[in-house]
Amino acid sequence: MVLVFFSEKKEVLLELVMIFFILGVIFVSIMKIMFAAEYFFKANYALNTLQKLSDEMLQESPNFGELEEFKNYKSVIHLLNLGVILFTFFIILRVAAL
Repeated sequence: MVLVFFSEKKEVLLELVMIFFILGVIFVSIMKIMFAAEYFFKANYALNTLQKLSDEMLQESPNFGELEEFKNYKSVIHLLNLGVILFTFFIILRVAAL
């Protein structure tokens, strides 16, 4: 009877160790998901803010000289926006890789 008691105690101890191990793995996984969601939210907020600023820049563009619209003006602004978006995306990837 003493051997049975010790064997059950070992099984319970093994089960407790496995439960704590599995809980640790679940905790780490949830934390990684949480941080990824946080970075995704921050990236969306930054991109929305940059898009609003870009739209304001296009609406409030100054008129100097006789030309009403410069050649390739909007394509340059859109390329600049694309560059900012790509830069932000790579920063997010770099932070997420840490």
